[in-house]
Amino acid sequence: MNRYLYLLIFSCIAAPAIQAQDPILSQYYAAPQYLNPAMTGVFKGMWRFNANYRQQWTNIFADVPVRTIHAGADMRFNVINEDYLAVGLNLLQDEMGGISRLQQTNGSLSVSYMKQLGGRKYGGSDQYLIAGGQFGAGQHSLNFGNLLFNQQYDSMRILLNGQLPSGETEPKTNIFSDFNAGLMWYAVYDHNKSFYVGGALNHLTKPNVSFLDNKDERLYRRWTLHGGGEFPMNRELSLMPSMMFTKQGPSFTTQWNALFRYTNRDWYEAAIRAGVGYRMSRGAGSGFKQDANFKAVATTASSLLGDALIFSAMLEMERWNFGFSYDVHTSSLTRPTNYRGAYELSLVYIHPAYKRVRTICPKF
Repeated sequence: MNRYLYLLIFSCIAAPAIQAQDPILSQYYAAPQYLNPAMTGVFKGMWRFNANYRQQWTNIFADVPVRTIHAGADMRFNVINEDYLAVGLNLLQDEMGGISRLQQTNGSLSVSYMKQLGGRKYGGSDQYLIAGGQFGAGQHSLNFGNLLFNQQYDSMRILLNGQLPSGETEPKTNIFSDFNAGLMWYAVYDHNKSFYVGGALNHLTKPNVSFLDNKDERLYRRWTLHGGGEFPMNRELSLMPSMMFTKQGPSFTTQWNALFRYTNRDWYEAAIRAGVGYRMSRGAGSGFKQDANFKAVATTASSLLGDALIFSAMLEMERWNFGFSYDVHTSSLTRPTNYRGAYELSLVYIHPAYKRVRTICPKF
């Protein structure tokens, strides 16, 4: 009963914000276009494909857990000298799970321009400034198939009968348009030495995502700042720190990662990354905590709280990157979730260019 009490209180507190928030990936660096449209085309090759899958809270929503699925593809073209134009495609589906299955579906087209600021023939690093934009569309929906309403009350049998008509129509938002924009700068100093920083602003038009006709429910704008790099420790081993800050409406999340990368430095390079990250969050000015009797108690605290410890690993094999991460809750959600966190899978494929190109990009 305690688990369901936690879930009920958490749902009541989170419900006003759930519809207006975007899903966040622990391996955000493995979904570059979703993180920042300016990362479109930032890779060494001809075209790139990435896929991401996240699942959590399986012990609460056993049949339909909370799931996020993302896929993206991008390609770049040489414009003039060492400048590039890149285009990409993104698809996202996020399902809250449970009986009603609140679902977000989005698709977008990305475009970016990569302007060379300096090359090694001019100095000690390759530097690029990238501007990117995304135009897309989305829709939110609910599944009413398993819900019961008062019109389905069977007075003869004195119970709710799901076979009776509910008189309700399955709600869906109108298909809405959306626009995102971002900037990014990076510098590559050596094979395993680089630095990058970027920022993005999502939902510039604040689209209406109301399920009701003639109602106005605007999606919060979301801003994101991120950065990272690779710093050599010796010829084979390097440190890859990264960080991300994102705020959407009243909600704020930050994540810090430290991964170690070991490479064989052969012609057909293979590498392993492994490390840990930590995510902290602040909700909509309220939350819940445990009292001395392990009962859920509402609180209006709005301070930044520890959310999860994230263990990550990635295998790089020539064109392929395979990633896995697992979130271990460090917040009061550990009790209702039985200390079970979320896991993520990522795949990145980069197809090499047909001819040798000089452009060098950082690793993410």
